[in-house]
Amino acid sequence: MKNLGLYLLTLIILVFQSQAQEGKIITINIHAISLEKNLVGDSPDRNVSIYLPPSYDEDTNKRYPVLYLLHGFSGEKTGANNWEWAFNATDVDKLITFGIVRPMIIVMPDACNQFGGSMYTNSITTGYWEDFITNDLIDFVDSNYRSIPNRESRGIAGHSMGGYGAIKIAMKHPDIFRSVYGTSSCCMDIN
Repeated sequence: MKNLGLYLLTLIILVFQSQAQEGKIITINIHAISLEKNLVGDSPDRNVSIYLPPSYDEDTNKRYPVLYLLHGFSGEKTGANNWEWAFNATDVDKLITFGIVRPMIIVMPDACNQFGGSMYTNSITTGYWEDFITNDLIDFVDSNYRSIPNRESRGIAGHSMGGYGAIKIAMKHPDIFRSVYGTSSCCMDIN
């Protein structure tokens, strides 16, 4: 009986893996007006990785909700596509294919600076990172991708520094984000 259970579990996993359609991750570079003229001289040109769901290219009339996924401190230093710590496109493809989650666009901006991280906070010294997320990035995505451009279809999440940024930005901009999620959010303790 034990072997039968193991066999069935293996079969389910193999079927699950073989039937998932594939989305894609593209990396683009956008110019962020909010980050111009920062006093430390960091570039306002930022890499942004964007996950497009499996059906994105097939159904050109369909619009999608968007999740903005913020990385932790120094999360982008190893390259524009280094999101494995928080994001695995293959797993998302499977969740979408089997109806566990709705198809969505996932936007992952590079928010590192020469200090390792922006804390997604506006600063004359390091740049207006909160404005970058809430203005430049959202405007770019809504103008260039088939997003559903309203609060009800927009969420923000992050890990560590990104969790802190997601919670802070969502609390300050409830008119922009409907949902928020933070994992191991830093800097939330009063002591």
